[in-house]
Amino acid sequence: MFYAFNTKKIYTNNQIQNIKMKEFDEKKNLKNIEKKLQSNLSKDEIISKAFQYHLQGNIAEASKYYQFFINQGFKDHRIFLNSGEILKDLGRLEEAEIWMRRAIH
Repeated sequence: MFYAFNTKKIYTNNQIQNIKMKEFDEKKNLKNIEKKLQSNLSKDEIISKAFQYHLQGNIAEASKYYQFFINQGFKDHRIFLNSGEILKDLGRLEEAEIWMRRAIH
């Protein structure tokens, strides 16, 4: 869900448009990941791909895979932890805490 402002930052119209375009691209990429899952790749192979992207520093691509798994209801502490780490690095500390707590429960 997107909000035009929060307690820490107010967005300009241009920033809002950029964020909306980014969200559109992310949804499109999630559809591509869904197609990959429907192919012969196993869940573990897809997780491995996400970890590979993360280790290579391709955080955007890794995040797409992590988000896809979370959206599908998969439960894997490694995905929760890595998602939390990415959010922490982005300064989204409250969201990061939620995912890190899920990783240990």
